[in-house]
Amino acid sequence: MTPRDIDAAVAERVMGWKRDVDDGTDYGWSGPGAPAMTKQPVLFSSDISAAWQVVEALKAKGDIVSMIYRCGDSEPWNKLRWYVEFRHAQAWAVDDSLPRAICLAALEAVKGTKEQETKA
Repeated sequence: MTPRDIDAAVAERVMGWKRDVDDGTDYGWSGPGAPAMTKQPVLFSSDISAAWQVVEALKAKGDIVSMIYRCGDSEPWNKLRWYVEFRHAQAWAVDDSLPRAICLAALEAVKGTKEQETKA
């Protein structure tokens, strides 16, 4: 997934936002906490303040988050990387970037949520 794909997926699947206009841009979102129309996309996967909104959204749903900067998860074994886990959802991700790790773990945490809501 490209950073833009990750940002859009997080906006829709994690934050619950809807596109006001589907014109191929990352502008014009609506929903709880969505920014007003802006010329700048929301960069969840590269901006820590935007990524922290994702953490807060999942915490509000009752999840617990762990973030650790460590080495030893993959080769090279001495490379430091971010490990992010949403415990209740049993979802985690590892990445060089904390915002990207948050987004990838959050997307894993909500995986299947829409299908479950549709069947209910």
